[in-house]
Amino acid sequence: MNEALARRYGRLIRMYPRDYRASHGDEIVATLLAVARPGQRRPDAREVVALAVEATRLRAAGAVAGRPVWWLDGLHMAAFLLALGTFATALGQSWFSGVYAAWPLLLAAVFVALLIGRPWLALPFALAEVFGFSRLQLREVWPSLDELPPFSPQLATPAELAPCLTLLVAVVALGTLSWRRKLRRRSWWWLAVPAGAFLAQRTMVAVPESARWVAAVAIGQVALLSLALGWTVITRDGRWALAAVVFFAPDLVWLRYNRWLDPSPLGVAYWVVVGVLTLAIVAAAGWPWHRRRSVRTSG
Repeated sequence: MNEALARRYGRLIRMYPRDYRASHGDEIVATLLAVARPGQRRPDAREVVALAVEATRLRAAGAVAGRPVWWLDGLHMAAFLLALGTFATALGQSWFSGVYAAWPLLLAAVFVALLIGRPWLALPFALAEVFGFSRLQLREVWPSLDELPPFSPQLATPAELAPCLTLLVAVVALGTLSWRRKLRRRSWWWLAVPAGAFLAQRTMVAVPESARWVAAVAIGQVALLSLALGWTVITRDGRWALAAVVFFAPDLVWLRYNRWLDPSPLGVAYWVVVGVLTLAIVAAAGWPWHRRRSVRTSG
């Protein structure tokens, strides 16, 4: 038996879901070893691709099976990602001293509450987040607001306030719609994103508004959209389409107010890629409905 090849196949099948790996992992490795060439030391590229595709299919199916209904899970996914982005940006800033020391903790509370599927727990913190960001608008009708000590380090413009308002509306909708349903818990591995943002800022690798930070965010968003497109094509499920639309809806407000701010080719290319991927996800999710409708019509 080629033990080195067996170990490499064993590492590859870690891409599979844990339950499936526990029940079929040994069988898969044995089959791959049986068809391996004499003296083969490493898996072929075709085998790696085939295993990755099958693992992705199984994980996508697992993300749909036994989960909340697609529209509820999709809305939860969008709210969670909005909270994740805000929290990661806060950790990428030096907002840990003076009156601003509690601000990252407030954003962390929203993030963790949505991670464990408790939207009503996130609601008071989401309200405080919107209040902190909107003081620039509120003090026009509430002048005495300036007498209160500021607890948020940034006064947002309407374009910058859009993600927070979207998150607040999504939290309220989630709490209402999931009254008799249980939301899924997101993986704690998502904590790697804000942890990476914090380490990037501490080591001066990148800070918010820097070119490296913007590039990292853009690459991450495109990667997530590409994965969502693949999972939607595999499962024909609409949760990722809804999540993508809700998540990027605030960006349309930003473009409305700042459409000429960054006319660079890279900026245009980013928005084109994001738009095309989002539309492709929506089209992939809606395709079965059109197909079933045409079948009924022809019948």
